[in-house]
Amino acid sequence: MSPARAETTKRPLVVHLSWQAPAQCPAEDAVRAPVERALEREVFGPRSKADRVIYVVLSPKAFQAGKPSHYRAVLEVETPGGARRGRRELVSDGNDCAELREPLALVLSLMVDAELNQAGRAAEPDAVGNEPASAAPPQPSPAAPRRPVSSPPREATDGTTPSLAFQLGAGARLGSGYLPKTAGAAGVQLGFGLVGAAGFIQARPGLAYWFPQESVQDGRGGRFRGWSFLGELCAGRGPFEICPGVERLELTGEPVGLDFGGSSDLVASYARVQLAWAPRVASWLGVQLAVHVGVPLQRARFVYENATQSSVLVHETPDLATGLGLGVFFPLAP
Repeated sequence: MSPARAETTKRPLVVHLSWQAPAQCPAEDAVRAPVERALEREVFGPRSKADRVIYVVLSPKAFQAGKPSHYRAVLEVETPGGARRGRRELVSDGNDCAELREPLALVLSLMVDAELNQAGRAAEPDAVGNEPASAAPPQPSPAAPRRPVSSPPREATDGTTPSLAFQLGAGARLGSGYLPKTAGAAGVQLGFGLVGAAGFIQARPGLAYWFPQESVQDGRGGRFRGWSFLGELCAGRGPFEICPGVERLELTGEPVGLDFGGSSDLVASYARVQLAWAPRVASWLGVQLAVHVGVPLQRARFVYENATQSSVLVHETPDLATGLGLGVFFPLAP
C-alpha cells in the first residue's frame, strides 16, 4: 500500500448531511442508515469536520384540490467553502412523499460514492510504477451500482477550480455614529465573485434606509433621515468572512421649532470593516450576523442661524461609527 493510499485510509472523507423536509416525508435517519449500509462504512459527520456538504430539500411540487399531488427532492453537493459539485432531483409518482425514501437512499449512495472515488483518485501517486504491478484496479462497490438516476450532476469539477457565485441579501441593522442617536436601518445587498475549495471573494454593493429620528433640546433641533450607499470586498472560508469597504451617508435634516434656517442635505463618508458569521442553513438560504466599525472620511454637519445670526450646531457625525446587523441571503445559481 502506498503512503498516499494509507493516508486516505487513516482519514476517510466525511460528509455532512443538511436535511429539510416536511413531517410527511422520510426522516433523515431513515435514509442515512441504508446509505452507510450500502457503502459499508460510516460517512456522515458534523459540519465542523466535513469535507463535503450535501443539502437535501423535500417539498411539494404540485397541488390538486389544495393537497400535494407530487413531491420533489433536490440534492446538492458542495465543498465547505461553497463550491457546488453536483445536483440531482427526484419527483414522486404520487402524493405519498414516503415513496421517495428508497430512491433517495440510492441516489445519495451514488453521490457519496462518487465523492469517495474522486477523493481516492486525488490521493493516488501520479508517477507510473509507484504501485505494485500485481495490484488489482479498484472496483466499484456492488452495494452501490452505477446506474442512471433522475438527472446527471450539473457540475463535474473536482472543487479546486473557482466558480462564479452570486447572492442577494436583505436585513436590518442598528448603527451608532450616523444619526444623532442610535438608529435603525433596513437594506439590501448584492454579491458576486468567485468561490472555490480555498474560500471565496465577493464584491458586494448595497443600499440601506435610515429610519427618521429627531434631535430636539428645549423644543428646538432637527429631524433626520437618510440613505447609506455601501461598497464592500468580502473574503472568507466557510461561514466566516471579513469585509473592508466604504460607506456614503446622505442625510436630510429639517429644523424643528426653529424660525431661521431651512432643510439641509448632509453628506458623510466612512472607511469601514465588517466581520460576519454567515452559515448556510439550506442550499437556497443563509443567515448572517455581522458587526462593523467605521471612521469618518467626511463628516456631516447640520447648522442653523438663530435670530442673532450666530450659528448653532444641531448634529455632526462623530469620530467613530459602529453597527450590528442581522439578515438573510439567497445564493443564486450562476
